Amino acid sequence: MKKSYAKKARTFVNKLRYHGARGVLRLNGKLRPEKAAAWGEKLFVTPSRLPLRPTEAKVFHRASQGSVQVADDLVRVWNWGSGPKVLLVHGWAGRGSQFTAWVDVFVEAGFGVTVMDAPAHGDSSGKRASLFDFANAIEEVNRHYGPFEAIVGHSLGGAAALNAASRGVPVKQLVTLGAPGEIRQVMYRAFRQKMGLDAYVESLIINRLERHYAPVAEVDPKVLVPRLKQQMLVIHDLDDTEIPWSEASAMVKSARHAELLTTKGLGHNRILRDTSVILKVRDFLLGLNPQPLESPLMTLLLGETDRY
Repeated sequence: MKKSYAKKARTFVNKLRYHGARGVLRLNGKLRPEKAAAWGEKLFVTPSRLPLRPTEAKVFHRASQGSVQVADDLVRVWNWGSGPKVLLVHGWAGRGSQFTAWVDVFVEAGFGVTVMDAPAHGDSSGKRASLFDFANAIEEVNRHYGPFEAIVGHSLGGAAALNAASRGVPVKQLVTLGAPGEIRQVMYRAFRQKMGLDAYVESLIINRLERHYAPVAEVDPKVLVPRLKQQMLVIHDLDDTEIPWSEASAMVKSARHAELLTTKGLGHNRILRDTSVILKVRDFLLGLNPQPLESPLMTLLLGETDRY
């Protein structure tokens, strides 16, 4: 009971902080747009840290642990099993332990499983991160613990997996779950819808990010996907309120070798804990043809042409 009250209290305090910061940021956006842009950029690349659950810790204590240096950050890595290696990559403000339910399923299927905490996430060091840092971490983890036959990435981790593959990380299969197709749309949702900023301040923040990292067009999944030769499996939920299903559909249509599996009712994060999703990914990596995850009513929602 005490834990429940404590959790509600933390949630309430976090909401107050969020709305307070949002209000100050919007005010600065009108009075001092350059300052608001600097603050907005910092917020955009500063993730919150997700705590490790006791049930997750039990599985992670069975792993062989290691780390790799990625620029100034120490990235934590966990390994289980042997056989063809699969790397599992979490999304923004997530952590590798979100894949706890996947570990034993994949090990029993004959895979070696590797999970990492991206820079500034989980048990890894650092305070700020970006899509580029995620992709750099994938490259370094592959160099030290690979080569990987496949990479499975959730949300931003999926976009980072596509970026790492486009840079030459030699994987044969790529799986994304709830991954964005357009990074600029991610920015739009963050800056305008969540932070409440106008188009001018948004453009200032994007200019700052592009100066510090790279042009958005160079890392956009919708631009990279047509160039990739790997077999791809794209899984996305119709009720994902973070990343619209339409972005996944567009990615698959532009890809050389891709399948789209659509779920409903799992949203953006529950998709990681769904047993049927985990088993479909396992079957795909084993070379089996993944059957649609849709219900009989899905056809009415999607139409015949965009089902999968």
